Amino acid sequence: KEGKVKGEANGQKLKVLFLVLGTMYCLKKHYLFGLYLISCAHENLNEGIDSDTWHYIKCCLLSFIQFGLKTIGDGEKVNIRGLRPALNLVYKLLAAILEDVESLGPESVIITEALFLREAFGAFSKAVDDISGSQTSRLVIESES
Repeated sequence: KEGKVKGEANGQKLKVLFLVLGTMYCLKKHYLFGLYLISCAHENLNEGIDSDTWHYIKCCLLSFIQFGLKTIGDGEKVNIRGLRPALNLVYKLLAAILEDVESLGPESVIITEALFLREAFGAFSKAVDDISGSQTSRLVIESES
């Protein structure tokens, strides 16, 4: 019984560690690794997601959207295709959060916000695909000339 309690305490500490490190990486604009760590934190949740954990996840996701929109605006400086792996992580993370509907309840603010963010990231992903496709076309046309 004591080993089980220690294991749960270690799991909680690991969740907090991954969440804090992921948030710090996102603050430094290293979204791919930061979102990966946050996904690991969510995977280590035994009791589901709580409002404090959701707050940090949401801040990182919103920061990533802001960074991505700036990246699209400055398309020549940064490789827009580099956003795709982080977007894939976001989709997996939001899908995992939305699977927690039973534990959170359908009226949960977290579920409402996660659904909104999924829609926002869908539109953002489409914009990234449109722009990266047009950049590829531009490069092909320029090289053929």
